Formats: sequence, structure tokens, C-alpha cells
Amino acid sequence: MRQLTKAEACRELAVSLSTLDRRIAAGEIEVRRERHGRRHRIYVMLDDDPLKNGLAAKSQGTLLDVAQERIRGLQEQAELLQAQLGLERERNAGLEEACRKERAGRDRMRRVVLVLGLAVAGLFGMLVASVLVV
Repeated sequence: MRQLTKAEACRELAVSLSTLDRRIAAGEIEVRRERHGRRHRIYVMLDDDPLKNGLAAKSQGTLLDVAQERIRGLQEQAELLQAQLGLERERNAGLEEACRKERAGRDRMRRVVLVLGLAVAGLFGMLVASVLVV
């Protein structure tokens, strides 16, 4: 029997933290609580046999049970990633709009600077011409 942190157990069992917590609450996974100040550290006790890890003590479980639990964990992870992707897409859409507006403003400024430059050049030319005439 090995003692792991919850994060290590999640990685080893390939499940999310919420799935691990649910399985702990259901009594499917043995834990050991160690007092740490006012709180407790929770260690997950895993069997050396991967087929027995996380399965209810009443049943020995099968490879199918392990696979189904892994699939549920992966489905939860996929849903989480899809939600994160949706949020990132929304954020990127806002950034793309801001960039488009910034480019449009920059293009307008370039045109204004060009027109002002031409006006200054014209005025300078008129100044030179008037000095030459005088």
C-alpha cells in the first residue's frame, strides 16, 4: 500500500480532483488524515496492484470498471477543456475586435499625417516662392 497526495493520486489514477473526492466520499478509496496545524493533510492510500486502486473494497473490480471510471474522468476533463476553450474564444474575439479598431485608427492617423505633411510642404513652397519674389 502506497501513500500519495491527492494530486499524485489524481495523476496516477488519471481522474480529476472532483472524481477523486467523490470516490473518497463514497468509500471506494482509502485515505489517511494527518493533523497539520489546524487543518488535516489527506493522503490517498493506493494498492500496488493498479486494478484494485480506487475500486470498492466489496468488489475486486475488473479491467472494464477501471476503464469506465477512466472514461468518466476523461469526459469530465474534456468538458472542462471545452468550457475553457469557449471562454478563450470569446476573449480572443474581443481582442480581435480591439486590434481591428486599433488598426483602423492607426490608418486614419497615417492619412492625417500624410495630408498635413503635404500641406506643410505646400506652405513651405509658397514661403520659398514669396521670399524669392521679394
